[in-house]
Amino acid sequence: MAKVNGLFGRASGKVANLVFASWKGIQYARLYVVPGNPKTPGQIAARALFASAVSIAKSILGSVLHTFVDPFLTKNSAYAFFIGRTIKNWAGTFDMTTVKMTEGPLEKAVLSSAVYAGANVTFTWSSAILGNGLATDKACCVVIDIANHVAFFSSSAARSAGGVAVAVGAGRAEAFMHAYLFMTDSATAPTTVSDTEYSGVTV
Repeated sequence: MAKVNGLFGRASGKVANLVFASWKGIQYARLYVVPGNPKTPGQIAARALFASAVSIAKSILGSVLHTFVDPFLTKNSAYAFFIGRTIKNWAGTFDMTTVKMTEGPLEKAVLSSAVYAGANVTFTWSSAILGNGLATDKACCVVIDIANHVAFFSSSAARSAGGVAVAVGAGRAEAFMHAYLFMTDSATAPTTVSDTEYSGVTV
């Protein structure tokens, strides 16, 4: 794919065997390729991984990606960035332990457990501060139910609380739920976030 640096103005569409378009304000041209639909085992597996990443991204789009990822990107959307990073981390194998909600320089908190009981998943984490964290940092807790393609989010607790219950509803299977924790300086207008901690959900 080649960038078009103003030579064609705001060209778009197909000319001969070239296709012109613009992405995030950057003009580019690429060769026109007749779409194919290969169904090799490798292609089918790749499509399944992509579909899984898209499903997860959609479930956290409003609660996590728009608020805690978008502000730190310039040339990409949080949605596309999350999908690309997730597929790269999977390296060909579906693995929820490698999924990251956020990446950042703020001190993270060790996620000790995520326990499902009644209608809640209760997170517990270490509130000890050894670096640049603050007691007032918000703990952002995410539970993803991959069987039902839904996610649940809470940022109601401070780092100092050491735990919080996230409402997910009754009747879920803990084997299909995955818990993620990250810290931020603000739940509504973050200027920094931490890396993500993962835990399987137990009962």
